[in-house]
Amino acid sequence: MIQVFQPVWPDGVPAPGQQLAGLAFGVFNVSALLRRIFPRAQADTAYVALFDLDAPAVEQRLFTLGAATAADGNGEGAGDFASARENAPEAYVHEFRVADRHWVGLFSPAEGSAWMPWLLPLAALLGGALLTGLLAVYLFAALARGQQVARLGGRLVAQQVAVALEREQRRQAQATASARSAFLQAASHDLRQPLHALGLSLGLLAAQPAVARDGTFTTQLQQSVAALHAMFDALLDLGRLESGHLQPALRNFDVAPLLQRLGEEAALQAGRSGLRLVVRVSPRLSVVSDPLLVERIVRNLLANALRYTAQGWVALRAVRRAGEVEIQVLDSGPGIARAQRERIFEPYVRDAHHADGVGLGLAIVRALAGSLGHRVRVASRPGRGSVFALQLPVAAGAEPDVAAISAAPPGALAGRRLLLVDDEPEVLDACARLLRAWGAEVDTARDVESATRLVDAAAPPVTGHDLLLIDEHLGRASGSAWLLALRARGSASPALLISADATPDLRDAAQACGAPLLRKPLTPLKLRAAISAALRQTAGR
Repeated sequence: MIQVFQPVWPDGVPAPGQQLAGLAFGVFNVSALLRRIFPRAQADTAYVALFDLDAPAVEQRLFTLGAATAADGNGEGAGDFASARENAPEAYVHEFRVADRHWVGLFSPAEGSAWMPWLLPLAALLGGALLTGLLAVYLFAALARGQQVARLGGRLVAQQVAVALEREQRRQAQATASARSAFLQAASHDLRQPLHALGLSLGLLAAQPAVARDGTFTTQLQQSVAALHAMFDALLDLGRLESGHLQPALRNFDVAPLLQRLGEEAALQAGRSGLRLVVRVSPRLSVVSDPLLVERIVRNLLANALRYTAQGWVALRAVRRAGEVEIQVLDSGPGIARAQRERIFEPYVRDAHHADGVGLGLAIVRALAGSLGHRVRVASRPGRGSVFALQLPVAAGAEPDVAAISAAPPGALAGRRLLLVDDEPEVLDACARLLRAWGAEVDTARDVESATRLVDAAAPPVTGHDLLLIDEHLGRASGSAWLLALRARGSASPALLISADATPDLRDAAQACGAPLLRKPLTPLKLRAAISAALRQTAGR
């Protein structure tokens, strides 16, 4: 009995770098096979022996038929080819290969046989050819079967992988659904709380108008509205991220004014919480990124630091190092254990000791940074505070110039003349009232025609508008298109564009107008900080 092994390749032939698909093997009963070629009736007329030269000497003999004594001189026959060849020097020798084995056959007529000597070589060749052919056919069948088994095995493995992937996707979907269900339950509770507080406060205000002069009452109203805004912003960001509709618009811009505005916005929140806010940025820090998304990331980091810092300070700073600008938000809060530093970036995760918020802030930070190709890192020591850092690439030609400023509340708007353009009468009236309460003189318009007349009326020699606040959607008209038309006419009045959308086209239009784009809903704090930054930038020209 012999075994023959043959490698099986995916395409039938080996190729560089290709992995083996399987191994085909055949088991041969050489004696049974050769007895079909040489019937026992010929045992007295000829001697046939077959040897495997690659086997050990005692195992080389594979088959013997006929007059063994003619070749060996004994009934058993020699076990190795050399001995058999020595005992039958006149025998015809035929060597051939079967797979990777070296075989040799001996053919010799028996003494006194009637075979003609010249027929012996021909018979040996025919016998060897027939043997080689039969073994080749058998091996080919085994190889074909091996390839078929390998293909079936490959398909089975692929099916098993697909089932495993489907099972893992189903598990992840179920985990996400469970987390989202828990989040919706928590969010519904969190949304009801400020709405409930607002309802009670408005009822109290209707019954006792004088309560509006109570600072505690107005602070509670502001906190309720701020909580609603924060949750609404988080839900909007989550929807855009999950739908894949968030398309970053990268460009070169100076990040310093943005950070100053965010610092002023956060300073008021810090003051209400009894915290000290420190802002240190350079006046010129040119980076390559999307300013709206960077603003969203930094605002979330600041809100997170203010929420979890019970006492002490929060700092916002920007430093330039090794070809990048790193925006850092530092706090003196409780710190984060090393084991929790990755988990805090997962969606719907909230601190059990600080249940306010919806648990999406840091998840949105990482997702937004990932969409921009930026890195967010965190360093923390429990009991000592934390540092969250956003790393931005420096724009070509940027010049570092380190300076420090203190975050202060926006300057009063007394003596400032503003133009407010919005087609929604309720929004127009509420915003105008707020701006006038801050001391500004406000002109209002509901369409571009009225706004154009007001701009023309305020043109020199009459003092022009200090700032234009323009809603993007003005009926059939576009606020950005109208502002571009004003720029074409030579108007250089600073402006703020306001919209609930943040599409790449609108961002490009706002950049072309030289106007920051503010996204609705706007809190009074954000609006006031944006106005202050725009007026300060104008004063610095």
